[in-house]
Amino acid sequence: MVFTITNKSGPRELRKYVSSKVKERVKYSELVKYLSEVAKYRKHKDIINLATGSPSYDLFPIDDLINAFNKGIEEYKFYVFEYPPALGINRLRNEIKNFLKSIGVNIDPNYDVIIGSGSFQLLDLIGKTLLNDEDCILVEEPTFTDAVASLRFYVKYLEVIPLDETKNFKSLKLSRISELPVKPKLFYTIPTSQNPTGTTYDDNIRREIIDVMSSHDVIIVEDDIYRVIFEVNFEPLINMCVRRNIPCIYLSSLSKILAPGLRIAYALVPKELIDYFASTNMLTLTLSNVAMYIVYELLKNNIVLKRRKLLNKVYTSRLKVLKDSLNDYLRGYASWNEDALGFYIMIKIKGVNSRKLFDLALKNGVGFIPGHVFFMKGKGNDTLRLSIAHESEERIVEGVKRLAKSLKELLPSM
Repeated sequence: MVFTITNKSGPRELRKYVSSKVKERVKYSELVKYLSEVAKYRKHKDIINLATGSPSYDLFPIDDLINAFNKGIEEYKFYVFEYPPALGINRLRNEIKNFLKSIGVNIDPNYDVIIGSGSFQLLDLIGKTLLNDEDCILVEEPTFTDAVASLRFYVKYLEVIPLDETKNFKSLKLSRISELPVKPKLFYTIPTSQNPTGTTYDDNIRREIIDVMSSHDVIIVEDDIYRVIFEVNFEPLINMCVRRNIPCIYLSSLSKILAPGLRIAYALVPKELIDYFASTNMLTLTLSNVAMYIVYELLKNNIVLKRRKLLNKVYTSRLKVLKDSLNDYLRGYASWNEDALGFYIMIKIKGVNSRKLFDLALKNGVGFIPGHVFFMKGKGNDTLRLSIAHESEERIVEGVKRLAKSLKELLPSM
């Protein structure tokens, strides 16, 4: 027998049940929208994907992942399938401390490691634990807006510190903090291989960030995901903060060096706050013991460090190819940071609407992300982000050629 329910009064208005916070602060990701457009085109034609930050499939360590999975079950048996601890399994937390030391992150005895289900979940955890509704968060502009959204949900106010466009996004206008209408509580920054610009702040800018934020009693949240892969000449903010007894929360992830689907990220948090974070994390308990034991095995057996050496070489070479191609095909029409490091470069083309260029470029077989997506205050229409994460060197060159062709079609006078 089949039962049906008939609503005689017509369709019910269910939107009235939706939280006002969701209505006001949660928007469908424009970044995801553009990534989906590129993916949709790929089903029908050979699109070169300079949009996504997801690593290319040929770089996934499939055999290592299978071996680690099997070894984990063989050695730890039912522990692999238990409920996870609130802070993550201790074995993995200790291995992450060892790994961090090996890449130049100092582990202060007053800090401890928390494992999260990806960086977004850790940012959400920071929001739940530290932020009140009337608080203000401060971010760079441009920035990785999808990450910021995890914090934005918890506060009414968001303000920005602009990167200087006249200097190809190489420096921060930190003096802006004294002009803000609301005092910020937290500053989210990506000081190394910044997404979307590729900028890496030098020691002078890092010291200035710490000076300015500490003088305004603002806690720094440092997102340092690309140090996991790239050799960086500047130490992380957390090292500098610890020496000066200034609080900092340090975030990173193994998504880029292993595989995004593992959803393993980690944070260094002052021990004074660790119980609060543990209690808050128990509200959702999204961790996977299976994923944690896989990553533990890969760290313990130095697979992650071996991959760091491999991927640093691969991505550094791809980035050089991208810069060379931009110089070959777009020099004189666009500007960018030649010192960019990481997966991304933001380029600026004066007088060009990058959304219109996006549509034309897709038809010509190349995808990118229009730059306005990364600006919180409605700017960036003449910028775009290019990524080296997914394509080979040969296809990166061809992608830039197709981008240049699209630009010439949009601006016939080029």
